[in-house]
Amino acid sequence: MKNKLFFSLIIFSFILIHSCKTVKIDKPTETYVPPVYKPEVSTIALPINVNMTELEKSINKQFFGLIFEDLTDESLQLKVWKTKDFRVRVENNQIKYTIPVRVWSKFGWKVNKFGFTISDYYEVTGELSISLSTSLSISPTWDLRTNTRIEKHSWTKRPVLRAMGINIPIGLITDAAIAGTSKKLSSVIDESITEIADVKGIMTETWESFQEPMLVSEEHSTWVAIKPVEASCSPLKTENNNMMFTVGVKAFIDCIIGDKPAKIDVPKLPNLKLVKSIDKDFLVNYNVDVSNSFIRKTLKEELVGEKFSQGRRYILINDIDFFGHDGKMIFKITVEGSLKGTLYFTGKPIYIPETETVEIVESNFELNTRNVLLKSADWLLHGTILRKLEPHLKFSVKEFVDPMLEDLNKELENYVIEEGIIIKGKIDNVEVENIFIMPLSVQLNGKVKGNAELHIEGF
Repeated sequence: MKNKLFFSLIIFSFILIHSCKTVKIDKPTETYVPPVYKPEVSTIALPINVNMTELEKSINKQFFGLIFEDLTDESLQLKVWKTKDFRVRVENNQIKYTIPVRVWSKFGWKVNKFGFTISDYYEVTGELSISLSTSLSISPTWDLRTNTRIEKHSWTKRPVLRAMGINIPIGLITDAAIAGTSKKLSSVIDESITEIADVKGIMTETWESFQEPMLVSEEHSTWVAIKPVEASCSPLKTENNNMMFTVGVKAFIDCIIGDKPAKIDVPKLPNLKLVKSIDKDFLVNYNVDVSNSFIRKTLKEELVGEKFSQGRRYILINDIDFFGHDGKMIFKITVEGSLKGTLYFTGKPIYIPETETVEIVESNFELNTRNVLLKSADWLLHGTILRKLEPHLKFSVKEFVDPMLEDLNKELENYVIEEGIIIKGKIDNVEVENIFIMPLSVQLNGKVKGNAELHIEGF
């Protein structure tokens, strides 16, 4: 009898030890911290080329036939004709011109004495080659400044006098021809350069065009908003028969998914900053919302029905959910097995770029749960179950991030801001800098990097 009673006590004790325990734990408060965004400034490069071929065409269109005459002084009259197209090239950061002209001059003398006037006049013609150079600079107020000067000249056909034996005043004729021709040429050259590269007008128009957010994908309701804050310019240089420089527009560039953003309050075009070089790195700040319903579905598929053991004890997960608490993720799991009830634990979300997933690390039971488990199931606290569970706490954000990247790249191939103003570029690197827990979503905040340039049609 005593042996039977002792054996029964042993079995009963074993059952008590290994029977399912039920716990009841109060749910932690659900709270959310407003996200704090720290967008980075980006640079959009605007290469400006003054093409010498275009400049040459522009100047030649404005000159044909007689280009200068001065008949006011009877002692030295002058006419200058264009003989061939003017040639324009770049050299040592200056624009060089070769101007071939034909010169006609009438010169002579006249004497009034004793009531009589005695005079004699002679006509000569010749061909002259005049070389000019123009240096360019851009002012802080965006005005393109030019400085044109004569470099050299030479007679390709020296003047021939119709009446022989008379000394020709070549110096006077040369000076007069060069002075009159170069003055008119300089004016036309300056006007042509300003017309071809109206930097101030173009920058004002481009700057103001940023007010309107750009729709880059109607399907995904993806917008890009550009808020310019500063403009700079690199020194002029010459390359491949172009005189070129780069304007850089510093701006906050944001990618927004959802409703159309409000019109941007763009300040007046600021004064230009002259810098040694322009940073051409291009980045777009973005926020991508991964819906909580998508995350719940993913976690349930991964974890519901899974069994996690520690020695002879185990828990079987029947359900999983999560919510926010002071910027953290709190997971709620409903379990049965060696323990029955609802448990809460915290975790830190991190982004894994190689797999484009968000994974949970540094998981730990929430304070109330820890206190209850200390009394009823401390084996969960001292064991490795959470470490075993962690690899399953992940969700892919590929289907949220990749469409944004594809939309941006598709549009940046040739995005027309407005007629004549185009952005061309490519982005290829996604960085996630912050993960915010929101009531309806987990928000990824970061930037995508690449390069982009503004192009102005007609430059």
